[in-house]
Amino acid sequence: SIAFNMDGNTFTGFGSGIWLYGSFTEAVLHSNCFNENTIEAIWSNSEAVVDAQYNYWGHESGPKHEARNPDGEGNPVSDNVEFDPWYIDEDCTTTSDGTEPLAMGLMQVMLETFTLTFDGNGGTPELIEVQVEAEATLEALPAISREGYTFIEWNTSEDGSGEAFGLETEITEDMTFYAIWEEAEAEEPGLDEPVDEPEDGETPPEPEEPVEEIEDDSEVGDGSGEPVDETGDDDTDGDEDGIELEEPADEPEEDDDDDDYEETAPDAIVDEDDEEAEGESEADEGSEGENEGEDEVA
Repeated sequence: SIAFNMDGNTFTGFGSGIWLYGSFTEAVLHSNCFNENTIEAIWSNSEAVVDAQYNYWGHESGPKHEARNPDGEGNPVSDNVEFDPWYIDEDCTTTSDGTEPLAMGLMQVMLETFTLTFDGNGGTPELIEVQVEAEATLEALPAISREGYTFIEWNTSEDGSGEAFGLETEITEDMTFYAIWEEAEAEEPGLDEPVDEPEDGETPPEPEEPVEEIEDDSEVGDGSGEPVDETGDDDTDGDEDGIELEEPADEPEEDDDDDDYEETAPDAIVDEDDEEAEGESEADEGSEGENEGEDEVA
């Protein structure tokens, strides 16, 4: 079984405002307005009677029905629709038979809804519409975002000079609210930690001087690219204390034939420097002999 109620609605410009078909046990339609519906305001093919009293049918004479209200100039109704009494005014305050109307004033307040439009004012989404019952409040404000900005509030004025809208605001009419934004502060790159600022009266610490790196003594040079002898000697041939270092004698090349190789005795190896020294010594002795001979002649 199906039962339904429909109150406080307006049906305008349809072929049939309401179609009721199939099996239902109860249908109650009160305080509705039917205007300019060309075929029927209410059509039903059920044997159950539709309770359609206290509706406005588009004319004070009531709905058109060939048998029950042939003089009615309002929107037509089908059979099995109980429409008498009806309202003779669109505000649903006066009945056709002079009886007390339904508590429509209270019903209108309960069923009336308002549209709240939230303008993103540069944010995303750009526009949000919310349907709210009269004198009700929102459970949550619409979520919105804008890159580079921080959301402040919803306001009745686009520049934020109007009244702020919040969850406690009662809604009594259609209203438009604008998102108010504040430009977010840009973070400086590389400054992850905040810098401690000195309090009033305190002297800020002096910045530390950079420490010079000392080069390795082995890498010290005179700018020429050659290492400098720290002893101050100009000898760059590796001599120490003016003594000339002897160069190692060339070793004889090995012959593939071991039998042909003749080993030179250690005594047979003559240092060239020793030969030069012996030659100088002999020359000195010769000059001394000549000097002695000159003295004898004299």
